[in-house]
Amino acid sequence: MLAYNKTALYNLFVRNQTSEAYEKGAVTQEEYAAVFLKYPSQLYTPNFFIGIALFLLTLIIVIFSIGILALMLLGNGSDSMITGLAIFFSAICFIGLEVFIKQRNHYHSGVDTALLCGAVILLISGIEYATKAAGLQLSIIIFIISLACTIRYGFSFMGVISFLSFLSIFFFLLSDLGIGARAIIPFVLMAISLFFYFLLKTNKNKDQLAGYTDSINILEITSLITLYAAGNFYIVKQMGDIMFSQPDSASSTIPFAFLFWIFTIVIPLVYLFFGIKNKDAILLRVGLLLIAAIIFTIRYYHTLMPVEAAMTLGGIIMVLVAWAITRYLHVPKNGFTSVETDKKTAPGKAQIEALLLAQTFSQTHVQNSDTKFGGGDFGGGGASGDF
Repeated sequence: MLAYNKTALYNLFVRNQTSEAYEKGAVTQEEYAAVFLKYPSQLYTPNFFIGIALFLLTLIIVIFSIGILALMLLGNGSDSMITGLAIFFSAICFIGLEVFIKQRNHYHSGVDTALLCGAVILLISGIEYATKAAGLQLSIIIFIISLACTIRYGFSFMGVISFLSFLSIFFFLLSDLGIGARAIIPFVLMAISLFFYFLLKTNKNKDQLAGYTDSINILEITSLITLYAAGNFYIVKQMGDIMFSQPDSASSTIPFAFLFWIFTIVIPLVYLFFGIKNKDAILLRVGLLLIAAIIFTIRYYHTLMPVEAAMTLGGIIMVLVAWAITRYLHVPKNGFTSVETDKKTAPGKAQIEALLLAQTFSQTHVQNSDTKFGGGDFGGGGASGDF
């Protein structure tokens, strides 16, 4: 399962949420210090720029190490030697990754990211070079490796790769079954994307998936985008022209063309509607982003104005839609507002508040532990005339 220590991950989550609350004045300095003392985290996560530097440095070390050994061993350049070298260095990267996680407590530090990228690329390259896999076979290989790495390390980009490779499996599988199967590829990919979106949406807050929160959020966005991409008229037509060997022209047709025009226009609007209705920021933001896709798709096949004017019009429409939604949500609607957009509205807010309350009351209890009751005769119940 997850390579990182779950307790350390949870403590890091608590500390990050507490820091954000403290910066906004929602937590006192005493509460802030008490939470950090009670929830220690040894995970090493540097800032963004240091993380990039560590990533590049680690990648350079891996590349130069491979290059030096390759110069010494690949005199003949045999296929088995190339495959063995790639898999060997992949194993070295995986071992180094486990060491940095278990012994050095690196968590998204740049070092573990680079080692994981190197290990996966080398492993896939070695297997592909040995088996000459392509299309469906290569998609299956990538899916298995990326899924295992997602479960083990919880990196968002690995989750995206595993999801896209899973879709490509069905794409190549249906492509090999003939013209009839190719015609339903967009609908199958849309159905899979929609299924995964609801699967992720309904299970994202489970305790067992606490270490995969970022990956699940990114996968939600990815599934929404692939759902739209699989039904976008331009994308479907371009792929259809390739698969059905049709000329790339606006006059050529595709099966169920009217449905894809409906999907192209309606899906982003549906995202916006349910984003506001269900107080879902992910749906809302993806819907706003895809408004531009509607305009550019229509502009490509129906030249109503120059491209510069279309781009300007698209920008204006996006700004107006964003302004209208912001204006509508300026006054909170059932707890959903444009004003409060920080991470305090995240699902973990209730947990952090409960922790802070528990910490505060536990401190109060300790401070008052020397208080003594009793005495006197005024009104009973331990009260006295000196009360």
